[in-house]
Parts: sequence; structure tokens; C-alpha cells
Amino acid sequence: MGNEILSGGEVMRMMEKIAERGEVVSKLTRLNNYVHQGALVSEIALKLKPLEEIEAIGVVDDNDKYVGIITRKKLIDALYLPEGDKQILDKTAGDIAEKVPAYSVFSEIFSLAQKVRHELQINMIYFFVLVFDDGRFYGILNSLDILTYLSSISQKDIGLAVAIQENLIVHKGGLIRGDHFLMDASTIISKSGGGDYFQVRNYTLNHWLLGIFNVSGKGLAASVMTSSIAALFDIFDPSFGFKKFILGLNNFICRAFESQKFATAIIADFDESTGKLFFFDLGHTFIYLFRSGNFYHIKSARSNMPLGIMEDVVSEPESITLETGDILFIMTDGIIEQTDSSGDEFGSVRLGKVISGVNNESPDKIKEAVMQAISDFRGVQPQDDDMTLTVLKFG
Repeated sequence: MGNEILSGGEVMRMMEKIAERGEVVSKLTRLNNYVHQGALVSEIALKLKPLEEIEAIGVVDDNDKYVGIITRKKLIDALYLPEGDKQILDKTAGDIAEKVPAYSVFSEIFSLAQKVRHELQINMIYFFVLVFDDGRFYGILNSLDILTYLSSISQKDIGLAVAIQENLIVHKGGLIRGDHFLMDASTIISKSGGGDYFQVRNYTLNHWLLGIFNVSGKGLAASVMTSSIAALFDIFDPSFGFKKFILGLNNFICRAFESQKFATAIIADFDESTGKLFFFDLGHTFIYLFRSGNFYHIKSARSNMPLGIMEDVVSEPESITLETGDILFIMTDGIIEQTDSSGDEFGSVRLGKVISGVNNESPDKIKEAVMQAISDFRGVQPQDDDMTLTVLKFG
């Protein structure tokens, strides 16, 4: 070993073997270079100077046991010291080695990330050493290596969350035809993954079940909650009663997510033979009606809480009766609250103007016009949230 910087060899072969054991930290290790503690700093610095990719090297004893590390910055800085201050170059690696925390090469990545969570939160680069069970040096990784890995996992999780949401949506768009109405509905999922879910189905003669849910937050946690809601709503039999179902759904969410997440919702029973819509507005409020040239916000007089806030809360319904020519809109906040590059929201006023201009069209054309108007409005601004829009034209 002597004064040489060593890389690979038996140590590298060992790394290849243990990399197959799962999500262990060895797979993150980029720096396996080390020197003997008796190596001269001057010689190490000269050898390391052209190797810019090596940010730090390990220092070991006669038995390859970990002694410390030396950073590239410390070595290269030594080369450019004034002549009178270059005594450091006459020292050995062991003299200037810095002791940093060492962890087992067999540690799981998430376990190590938890142990060094404080360092990961600080805007500095920290080095960590990996060793075998007998203390032999294996390699070096830094806080950026860990953060990069965790970020990649997060991105995969977000991709999975978006895919789950897309798979949950039974109705992918296109007109739903009843005997007395036409309807279209769809969701555009944001790239960050959200928690919108909707379902429309005919459950008995003239009666249609409508459900629109907006889960708080984004990412995998929101997706798990959305999946749970979708599974329960999919098997919901309205003949057992809406109140009872909503009470059970709310209690389940409270227990499963410990009141850390919630969902707003509209759950409705639409009788197309009479135009009557019984609905439970669970903290949602995004119901609008276009009637006789006017655009109204249907505000619930009830104070029903969102799902998942508190157990054993009994919700109360509202009702409206649609007239021939009415257009009912139920949506999530991503429609109204989408911003442009200046931070202004699309808002209900713009929405009403768009609908006034296309109210004679079919629901699918109205929906397309709204979505296009939002796209034009936001311009280069990314989509802020999931967007779910249902358009029901009665009569």
C-alpha cells in the first residue's frame, strides 16, 4: 500500500457482492479510495490533484482498519500555501486525518438516513465512512449522495401515486347518457400527484350516484388515502343509506390516518326523473349552476366537516331540483384556484364567462372549453393541483 492511492481490488469486489443484498448503503458509495496512515501528505496531494472526482480518501492502519479521512480540499489547499506555511506537506496521512462517523456497510439506506437526519437538514456537505464489521475501511459517501437517492425515491413514489390515481378513475371521459340528462366528467392529475377521485354510476332505475373527493396533500400518502376511499366508494350500496356510509367512511379515515389527512367531498344521489339532487357537501363547496343565463354558486347551509377530521360526526344533506336547460357543475379546487404566472387565480368569474359563451354546447364541449380556458390562462405556470370537473346538462 505505502504511499499509493488504492482503488478497487478486493474491496471493490466485496462491494459488488453486498450490493445484491438489498437497499444497503454500499450501493451509494462512490469513493473507495484510501491510503495508509504513514503516507506523506505531499505525495498524496500531488497524486490526488488531477483526480477531481475524488472528494475525499480514507486513511487506514496496517490492518486496513479505518483511521479517518482526508478531504480533497484540505490536500489541494496545502499545495498552494505560502512556502513558510507548508509544514503540513511533511506530515503523514495519519497526522491530519479527520475522524468522521463510521457506519456498517450493511446498513439499510433508510436506517442510515434516519441516523444522520440532522446533518441532512443542514446546507453543508457531510462525509460518512462505511466499514465492515471488523472495522476495515470500505468507502466514503456524503450527505448529498443520500439526499440524491432519497429524492429519486420520492420521484418514483410520486410517479406511482399518479399511476394509481389514473387507474382508479373508472370513467376516462366521454358522454354519460341518461334518459333525461347528458354528463361528462374527467380528472387531469398534476405531475406532483394529488388526491382527486370521482365516480358516477347508475345504481337503480333513474337514480345515479355521484362522488367527488379531494384528498389533502400530494404524493404517495394522498394516493394511499385516495385508493382507500375509491375501494370503499366502489362497493357502496346506496340502499343501505348515505348517512350511514359517510359516517363509516369518516371513522375509517380518522382511524387509519390518525386525523393527519382529510378529504373534502360531494356525495350525491341524482334522480333524473325529477331532476332532484340530494347531496352531502363535506367541506367541499365547489358546486355551481348555470340557469337562464346566470351562473350561481350553490352554497351549502350545512356545516358538514371534511372526512377524516373527527370521528362520529353525522353529516346532513342538502337538495336542489334542476330545471330543463340547467347545467350543473361539480368540481375540485384545482379548477377555480389555478394561478397564472402573476399569482392570480382563474376564479369563478372567469369560469362563469367561459360557460356563458358555450352553454348551448354539449357537456363534453363545455368541459373542453373550460379546460382550454384554464390552460390559456395559466400559460407557462405549471398546473398547481389536480383538476376534476363534472358537467351535467339536464332536460
